Amino acid sequence: MTVLKKFYFESESDDLLACADAAVDLGLQLLIEGEIDDEDGRFRMVGTLLSGEAETGPNSIDTWWPVPDGATLDRRVLTNSEELATVLGDPRWETNLARGYWLWIRDTEDADADFYSAAATWVIEFF
Repeated sequence: MTVLKKFYFESESDDLLACADAAVDLGLQLLIEGEIDDEDGRFRMVGTLLSGEAETGPNSIDTWWPVPDGATLDRRVLTNSEELATVLGDPRWETNLARGYWLWIRDTEDADADFYSAAATWVIEFF
């Protein structure tokens, strides 16, 4: 995937949620991360818009995006767009290494099955 644009948001911003919804609707990946602003030392959310989308099976989520070097996965939350605001409001965003992204998660591991369905699911990971 190619980086298309970076956006910066105040934590729990309505604009971040609108951007997240638009990314899913357009089939573009949005990686959400938290960071401390170098200029004023305040916490902010960074959205990196990437080309393309991804699909995986229910047991393959942990292999889709590698854990950052030196980090250990503490908690993974799977949620839908309606509950994303609640998960983004978790205070661990400001104290832990965290990221969020969405995937099409199939109801089967078999991508070659004659029929399957997939749901757009937000994956939030705290390290």
